[in-house]
Order: sequence, then C-alpha cells, then structure tokens
Amino acid sequence: FRDHHAVAIFEQGDSFNAAPCFNVLKEYLTARLLWDPDIDDDACIREFLEGYYGAAAPYLRNVIDRCEKEVADNNVYLSCYMPNLSWLSPDAFVYCFDNLNKALSGVSGDRVLEDRVMNELLSFQWAWYLLDEESRDYIRDAGCLLWDDEERYKNFFFDWTGKHNNNYSREGGLFAPGSAAKAKPLRKSDNVPAEAAGGQWLEVAGDDFDLHITDRCSFLAEDPLASQGKAAGLRYNSTEWAVQRGVEKDLNKAVADGFKTADVYIVCRRQGELAASPDAEGCRMIFYDSVANAYPYIFSIKAGDIKDGYSVIKVGKIALERRTSLMVALALTPDNKLGDSLLTDRIYFVLKK
Repeated sequence: FRDHHAVAIFEQGDSFNAAPCFNVLKEYLTARLLWDPDIDDDACIREFLEGYYGAAAPYLRNVIDRCEKEVADNNVYLSCYMPNLSWLSPDAFVYCFDNLNKALSGVSGDRVLEDRVMNELLSFQWAWYLLDEESRDYIRDAGCLLWDDEERYKNFFFDWTGKHNNNYSREGGLFAPGSAAKAKPLRKSDNVPAEAAGGQWLEVAGDDFDLHITDRCSFLAEDPLASQGKAAGLRYNSTEWAVQRGVEKDLNKAVADGFKTADVYIVCRRQGELAASPDAEGCRMIFYDSVANAYPYIFSIKAGDIKDGYSVIKVGKIALERRTSLMVALALTPDNKLGDSLLTDRIYFVLKK
C-alpha cells in the first residue's frame, strides 16, 4: 500500500466470528502493519500469541507454522472461498490436533485462556467433519480427537457457539440450531418414480425438507393429495430460500458407487389461481455449495408447468461429484404471482452411470 502511494485504506476483518481461526491475531497483525509496514511480523505474532494465549503460545505457533508450510509446499492460493480442505494433509491435521491438545493442557485451570484455545481447536474439529471419509478415519485412528462421535460434538459445538455469541456460519448467515456439519441422510419412500423403475434413485420427501422463516415464508402442509400426506409449502410473498435440504451425503455416496449424473425431478402444485404468463418463471431450483460459495446449478421452472394438481416436472440433469457441501433449495419469483403458495410433494434424483 505504501509503495503504491495509497492515502486511505479500508481493511475488512471478521466482525461475525471474532474468536476462531486465529482471527484476533490476523486483525492485530494487520493493524500493526498498517501503522508500520517495516515491523518484524514474526516478532509481532509471537508477542500476540504470548500475550493472548499464555502458555499455549508455542503450541499454537506450531499449528500456524505447519499450516503455512502446507500452503507453501503445495503452492496453494488461499482465496476468499475455498471449495475444499485438500491443501491440508491428514498428517498435518494430526500434527495440528496434537499441538492444540497440548495447548489446551498448557492452560488448564485458566478459564479465559482455555476458552481462547478451545475456539481454535473447534475450528479444526469443524474442518475434520468436512473431510472425506478416508481422511477422517485416518485422523480418528491417530487418537488425537477430543470428539469422534458426531452427535456429542454437535451438541457441544452449538452449545459453545451460543454461549460465546459466535453464531454465524458465514457472512450474514446464522447457524441453523441443531444442524450438523454434514447433511443428514435422505429418507426414501416405497413410491418408486416411473423414471427410476429398475434403477437407483434418491428422494427428498415433502416432510423431509428443512423449513426456514416459518412465520411468514414456509410451512408443512397436511395434504391428502401428496404421496406421503404432507408437502413442503412456500408462500408467494418473498424470494427467501425457505424450503431447502442438504443432499451432499447421499450424492457423495452415489459418486462412490460409480454414478456419474442424475436427472432431477420435482413433484409440486400451486395453491390459488395462476396470475402470470405461463411462459414466465414461476420457481427456481437452486443447488448451492456453501463451502465454495458456488451455485453449480440453477434451474428455472415455468409458471405454466406448475398446475393446480400435483404433476411431475423434469427440472434438469446434474453431474455428480464429491462435494463438501451441497443443498437444494426452492425460491419463488415475487413479480410473477402464482396464487397463494407452492406445495412440493417431493424432489427426486434418478441416478445414471
């Protein structure tokens, strides 16, 4: 900045999650360097670690140094949004967990310092849950995890984030209470779609969606016309993704089983009279990867295809690949009035090799 004659600088920190991922250290170092770019940055890091983490400082410095080594050795560019954690090897995870455990032991009995170290350990534990199964097993077998049971970790994690006012999973986005780092498995009914006869398929049933903003946007409808008697409802009063479902767990298993693509279908109907052109967009189906902050697929459904009785609509085809995160969500178009609400009986994926 100085060499390019900058006269004013706005630097963005992380006001949502101040505690984990060494964010307080990053912001301290950035502030010091903005005042004087000639300071000894290593000495500044050491000064902060010793002052903020006490006896845990040398172990946490080991963690930072190992992560920097992994980045340098693998020539990794750490962009704003990273699609995966492949740059950090399983051996590096074991090394970091070992040092984080030593750091926690080193400040045992000091509640303030224990909390600060635990924040750093939890960010690595969260990252462990985002790894592939083989890497997770390798790290678990090394015996360095405080939690290797997903339910115990989940309960501790959400209790911890709530008590420490650290509730954001992403910029502007709160953790859904009780949700785990990994999507729960899909349930599949006995109602085999005609398109999947003799083949493999996956299903998000009407009562298996995650519903959000239920006071004004989404609802679970008792509907005798639905195949299972219930449907996920989405009111035509906003564009919120209030009906959604994580699907990465089952789609990753499909990839492991050799499936390459999936045809995507929705069974839905509208409530109320069609008030838009039949060719106008009535609904979008969005596939969102929250880790990569990417939208691998967005499908548009015509208003005229959404009938007042349940009908099957082929939305499109997706390529299957292993992903750390993937949700399917429905969003409505507010300027095209399609009656009162959209009712979704189910979304299903017909798997193809």
